[in-house]
Amino acid sequence: MANFDLPPPPPNPNRGVYRWLIGCGIAGVLLVLGCGVCGGLFFASIFSLIKSSTPYEMALAEVQRDPQVIEWLGEPIEASWWATGNLEIHNSDGRADLDFKVTGPRGSADVHTLAVMSAGKWKLTKLLVTSGDHEPREIVAPEKPRQPEKVE
Repeated sequence: MANFDLPPPPPNPNRGVYRWLIGCGIAGVLLVLGCGVCGGLFFASIFSLIKSSTPYEMALAEVQRDPQVIEWLGEPIEASWWATGNLEIHNSDGRADLDFKVTGPRGSADVHTLAVMSAGKWKLTKLLVTSGDHEPREIVAPEKPRQPEKVE
């Protein structure tokens, strides 16, 4: 019987390149996942700031006790997790312009609210609820400026 000793295969010149590519690919995936987690945490903190604000809570409470909205959506009426808008506070004054969605057993509606804070107290100036085929419901209408009374 013949003994055939084969020489070892020559080293692969691309072996180091493959390790480098695999390492970069793993690092890239980890970087993208890390950015996604940070971005998600950022948006979640913004939503929680809006949802914990006094104007948001006031608007939601008004919507939940409005008889027309209850007729449209049923009870319980709950807010979705998505809320957007502007919330500005300067010392004891501020303004809010918020939009969010509410849902009930019979459907959903969009809510738009404007509020102002003066001397540390918030007041809703506009609260509009829009739901599907229904006419928009203005729960809090903007105040119209008073006309000066005519003196005769």
